[in-house]
Amino acid sequence: MKTPKNPKKKPLLNQELAVSLERMYDDFYETAVRFEEQEIYNTIVFFGSAQICSWEDAQKKMREVELIFDESKRRTQKQWSLLDLASNTLYMSRYFDAAEELSMKLATWSKKFKNKRKEFVICSGGGPGIMEATNKGAYLAGCRSIGLTIDIPEEQGRNYYITPELKFNFSYFFLRKFWFFQHARAVIIFPGGMGTLDEFFEILTMMKTRKINLNMPVVLFGSDYWKEIIHFELMAHFNTIDQRDLNLFHYADTVDDAFSFLKDRLEVQFLKKK
Repeated sequence: MKTPKNPKKKPLLNQELAVSLERMYDDFYETAVRFEEQEIYNTIVFFGSAQICSWEDAQKKMREVELIFDESKRRTQKQWSLLDLASNTLYMSRYFDAAEELSMKLATWSKKFKNKRKEFVICSGGGPGIMEATNKGAYLAGCRSIGLTIDIPEEQGRNYYITPELKFNFSYFFLRKFWFFQHARAVIIFPGGMGTLDEFFEILTMMKTRKINLNMPVVLFGSDYWKEIIHFELMAHFNTIDQRDLNLFHYADTVDDAFSFLKDRLEVQFLKKK
């Protein structure tokens, strides 16, 4: 006769699941503790491609390709592809410089609020590209900034501008996203790839479902890029999104426009309440 199972006895977790749960706990708890210790109450989050570099770096890559052309008597398809890539890299570098400038302006503006509960701390994904530009802008403004990095096989690069006490390394995307949005008061989306699109649509979905503030200002920086790759008007035409969803975000093509929009919205929604 079999011994009946004790209904109150919990089954043991296998080792793999136990390790996963421990990592999840670390992702959540360590971030919560350090945010509290550093008095992080409000963040302005930047998203964008890790592939976009500064104008200086893009110019250097272009000169390298031009040197290959100068030394070659016969142009190959590969060389033309390299030239095309270098040209696009140079064109997209303007977004690196814009992210750095916008971050610096927002950090400088936020610095005037001595009360930590009114401070808006700049936050990025902690990697290279637009993320590096974001942290660099805050650094140049003499302000602290957050970097929420993650263990992935690609796109991990240097970013020396994150405040050391505010640099985190996550094991799980869903917990990283939680901390991106937990204290977010505004979001700026620069041109980017799969990760940027994922984060952007996550924001829109959470706003639509009232999981985060429906009126949180969201800026899509670079309308020529965004309108080319995502046809929101066409989606509204086919009734897959509501026409009103187009009001969930604001297109901006200049740093001054983005800064003015964000500053006005943040002052109305958050600062006048405190």
